[in-house]
Amino acid sequence: MKVAHLSHPILGAFPTYLAQVSSILERVLCDDFEQLVAQGLAGPAAPQEYRRAIQDYLQRTNQQQVTLPGGLTNTEIFSSAFDRVNRYTVDVQLFVDGQPSDLYAVFVVPLDGNRRLFLYDIRAT
Repeated sequence: MKVAHLSHPILGAFPTYLAQVSSILERVLCDDFEQLVAQGLAGPAAPQEYRRAIQDYLQRTNQQQVTLPGGLTNTEIFSSAFDRVNRYTVDVQLFVDGQPSDLYAVFVVPLDGNRRLFLYDIRAT
């Protein structure tokens, strides 16, 4: 019997990134986009753009609330080998009304070791 292996590392293998993603997501749920952007934990979009992405999705799908996803540790990390700015990309599937959705929070880890992982985008697939 063959066992399938993930072709990408998982977030749980990077405890620092896992903690940062969890912290940022908690603040996303609290609608704290101004502080995330001010602290360099979200960008390049303006706070209202992140907020609008969530509100538009909820309205379009007739849903009520974005909730924290379960199982963040198994979220895959994608290498950005051809990206001259970012080392990794992490696409976190968000839950809406307690169910998986096609709304994602996209995080990036810059090549510049002085910058932390940050929220890059919120988008539906």
